[in-house]
Amino acid sequence: METNYITLDPCTQEVEITLANHELQPHYSKAYSEAAKNIEVPGFRKGKVPLPIIKQRFGRAIEAESLENIANEEFTTIARRDNLRVLGNPALRDIRKDPNGVTFVIRYEIIPDFQLGEYKNLSLVTPAYTITDEDVAREIDEMLLRASTLEQAEQVTDYMHLVKVKFTVLDDETNIPVLSEKPSIQEIFLDNDEVDDDLKASLLNTRIGDTFNYVAPAEDEETLPMRFLCTVMEINRIIAADFTNEFVETFTKGRLATTEELRNELRTYMQQVHEKKAREAIENQIFDILVDSHDFAVPQSLIKTVSKVMFDDFKERLGKDNPQAKAMKFEAMADVFQVPATRNARWEIIYNRIIEEEALDVTDEDLKVYFDVYRSQGENFNDDQLREYFLSEQRIIGPILMRKMYDRIIEEALVTEIPLDEYLRQQEEQNLLQNQFDDLDSHEGHNHEGHDHSHEGHDHSHEGHGHSHEHQH
Repeated sequence: METNYITLDPCTQEVEITLANHELQPHYSKAYSEAAKNIEVPGFRKGKVPLPIIKQRFGRAIEAESLENIANEEFTTIARRDNLRVLGNPALRDIRKDPNGVTFVIRYEIIPDFQLGEYKNLSLVTPAYTITDEDVAREIDEMLLRASTLEQAEQVTDYMHLVKVKFTVLDDETNIPVLSEKPSIQEIFLDNDEVDDDLKASLLNTRIGDTFNYVAPAEDEETLPMRFLCTVMEINRIIAADFTNEFVETFTKGRLATTEELRNELRTYMQQVHEKKAREAIENQIFDILVDSHDFAVPQSLIKTVSKVMFDDFKERLGKDNPQAKAMKFEAMADVFQVPATRNARWEIIYNRIIEEEALDVTDEDLKVYFDVYRSQGENFNDDQLREYFLSEQRIIGPILMRKMYDRIIEEALVTEIPLDEYLRQQEEQNLLQNQFDDLDSHEGHNHEGHDHSHEGHDHSHEGHGHSHEHQH
């Protein structure tokens, strides 16, 4: 067997595999044996036709049909022999026959060879914030509000009221009801920040049966605001629950007994939430810095795979029963995900290289939590069996290696803490600048791939598809 490798571009190679006639014979013999099981010839039982007759009557067709299988088998052999790291599905491009044998031409994608840039000593910032008594008090107020009761009232005396309002559409010119538009009835909680301030002001001090005109905010710059005649149908005063030990016991189903215990638990939980978001902020910075500092070609098969993952995630966020989500087809929306998928695919290549460079691995300590879960469920497997199973599951080892990779980069980075409000201000400035770039690109017709910092659909865990696009034969 002879092989000849041809590099077409940084991500694409072809290999020519030439087999002499004597090397083809074992493959042909196997093909004849398989075909003989189903061949029927008058005068012979099915599967009992002599080989010379099979070769005479069907030989050319059997050998021709077997060539694709031969190509696949031989490619698998040389891929394993030469340690090829193949992405996606190899494509048989050509079969060239001559009196001496056959040459197969197979095209496949690879991870491009690239110089790993500097990933140590990065300059990163993290938002610093300590949960205050006021933060905890606001969270407790929300809990008490969710446990509130309603009491019928005659007048809206403050914002702690729930008001049922009938909205009747008015004609812009005549200011009379539009008969073709059916009135809608909505319940308005005045202390909700999402309720329009003008509507709140109009409802304050109203009584059942009162009416007033209301102009709703326009949905966008091109849409005229809608005018309504509002009628107060029902008023209920909201009575928040009292923050007592009894409330705590009921709310936590006996897990906690005192208000102080709940305050402490809330403070700890809220601080953990902030620290998780701070960690995500650092990981986003690492993603941006390293993706922006590497400019190598990304295999199309990898981009397509990542695009499909992002598309599926997008549909899932919309909800499986959402009619719009059900109607979405990946082929029609592939271009929408092209730019972020290219960045995420480039990141996948980069972080895999860092994991290799740092020789990161999954240890028994990393798997301890999974061992404990299986043992708690009464699974009857020993440690070696569980270890072998876990190490074969990319959805388990992928996030572990990803976390270790981020930990290593952060350990060696210069991390500066800045107040949360300053961090948010900087983020707002960056988003404003990014929007300006996007507006400029939309006018100039550029996709400006290198400036996509939205991270929409970006999954730092890469669960289920980290390391999974590369096929080691």
